Amino acid sequence: KRSSQAHPSSPSTSGFSPPNSLPSSPGGPPSAAQGGPGETVPDSDLLNASDSEILALALRDHRTKKHLLLEMALSRDNPRTSLHDPKPGVITEGFFWGNYPSLEKVLRARMDEYYELSTSKRQSKEQQTFNNRLVTKVRDVATASGWTFDARVFDDKKIRDRIRCFFKTHIQNAKKRLKTVLKNQHKKPNAMLVASARDAVQSVVCAGR
Repeated sequence: KRSSQAHPSSPSTSGFSPPNSLPSSPGGPPSAAQGGPGETVPDSDLLNASDSEILALALRDHRTKKHLLLEMALSRDNPRTSLHDPKPGVITEGFFWGNYPSLEKVLRARMDEYYELSTSKRQSKEQQTFNNRLVTKVRDVATASGWTFDARVFDDKKIRDRIRCFFKTHIQNAKKRLKTVLKNQHKKPNAMLVASARDAVQSVVCAGR
């Protein structure tokens, strides 16, 4: 299964589910990262956490969890993304967003807003409006680039499903990578995420003052 794309026939939902609980890191608090989507960790606990605790606590707090998930989702480039847009033509069933960099860029730029609506305003009028506008934006960019969605396959609902699968796949992959990082955060490559957790904590605490 492609890591950053979902096949058009994948089951569709109204949005991706809120982040699942993540396991605590070795040496961290027993309940770290096991809180629900709406849990708020006391600012003092976040600010005073050690390097071995900070990441798990940041993932437990709903304010900082979003920041870390999105950073993980957007930090890894899709290896299937082309360097250049293809020539004008028809976008057929089974296409990959990465084959159309201009379209993928539109989706990546809106991942933050899509995530927020899908977790806090799922199936709301605001989410529906956003989804419809995003479909229109994707169509507009495609038209400006000389591409046409195959009308025999793609109506607006089908494009919405493909967009939803794109976001859902990126977030689910980010969750899996974060679980791996929590188990191996002592390794040097993961030190940057620990630093990002501290940055997120500082931003959240300062914003609340």
